[in-house]
Amino acid sequence: MSDYATYAHVHARLPERPTPSASTQPTQAQIEGWVDGADSELTGELRAAGIAVPIETDAGVLLMREWICDYAEGRWLRALANAAADGSNDAGQEMLERFAARILDIRDNPAVYESMLTGGSSSTSDAAEFRSYQLHADKIGDDDSISGGDFAPLVERDVSWQ
Repeated sequence: MSDYATYAHVHARLPERPTPSASTQPTQAQIEGWVDGADSELTGELRAAGIAVPIETDAGVLLMREWICDYAEGRWLRALANAAADGSNDAGQEMLERFAARILDIRDNPAVYESMLTGGSSSTSDAAEFRSYQLHADKIGDDDSISGGDFAPLVERDVSWQ
């Protein structure tokens, strides 16, 4: 069972849909399985990224719920389209693709997700990062030296990573 989302959270997103039962497509049990599966996948990915789970901050729990419900709602919409045999209906597909992209993004940016989910630092100075500075060789003469203070390095802040 998910620590962050339930079938009720997913159903609240689609209030116009009839309440699933054992005889509907999808069934409530299938939707609950999608919730649990998304929870397991996210939790496993976070754990692999070195992020402590379960997430316990209020904001982190809400984000996890949102992401899990996105996946389960996407699966529900795909199941409805498939049951209607409507090959042109791609409802829910974007939600599933976004979930898959988020999993990859967690792998690529674990520090960002750790900050988002656990609260991170409230100080902007803690997040400051000194990347590097370039030495402009064309502005340095043969007799100039760095240690002699013959030039001032050009320091530029690279914000392209943000």
